[in-house]
Amino acid sequence: MILESILTYHLIVGAILHGPPQLRENIVASNNEYRCLLRNVWWESASEPFIGKLWVAKTTLNRVRSSKFPNSICKTVYQRKQFSWVHNIKSHVVVPKTELEKKVFAEVELASFISIWADRLNVDFSQGSKYYHTPNVRPVWMHKLKEIGVVGNHIFYK
Repeated sequence: MILESILTYHLIVGAILHGPPQLRENIVASNNEYRCLLRNVWWESASEPFIGKLWVAKTTLNRVRSSKFPNSICKTVYQRKQFSWVHNIKSHVVVPKTELEKKVFAEVELASFISIWADRLNVDFSQGSKYYHTPNVRPVWMHKLKEIGVVGNHIFYK
């Protein structure tokens, strides 16, 4: 609630000072696309701090905006060999059961919501990130990309 109020305030002040924001096309074209984003943020970053969830969500959206990846969230998330959870987890359905899981899922939803609006407003707090991994793996591609930094338990690249 507080975060939504802050975003609304900044949109209003920005519109007064600079005119109404120019919104980019909404790449979340359906509820199914939104659910694919939620699944990816959940399975990739549920144990991360909130900022880590934000970066995973925005990185996913950055991939969709890139010509190197499919132009839908679901196709990008389920693209072969992109996100390990897609191949390692039998059920892709997220059903938070405990109070802690419900709290974490609320964070996933908020991080996804903020990332979607940041994307539409052409705000990229992830500095163009399109790749990430945890420190305990060393993907072969990591040396070919520019490291942006560590957020939560992921190292991000562009």
